[in-house]
Amino acid sequence: MVRAFEQASVSEPVSLDRLGKMVVFDALWTLAEGAGSDDLIDPQLRLLRDRFREEIAQGPTAK
Repeated sequence: MVRAFEQASVSEPVSLDRLGKMVVFDALWTLAEGAGSDDLIDPQLRLLRDRFREEIAQGPTAK
């Protein structure tokens, strides 16, 4: 997972499978819990978490 982010760039974005999205979603959720509030994490991180939540909920066929 870390290697995927290290090798990513603007021209080659990170492409995660469903499990990878779950791992990032969980990390973002933990970050918000640790901060004490959703309002205390970057709005872009909240958007990413919400996007992954929707994609994960769609099941294995979501891209």
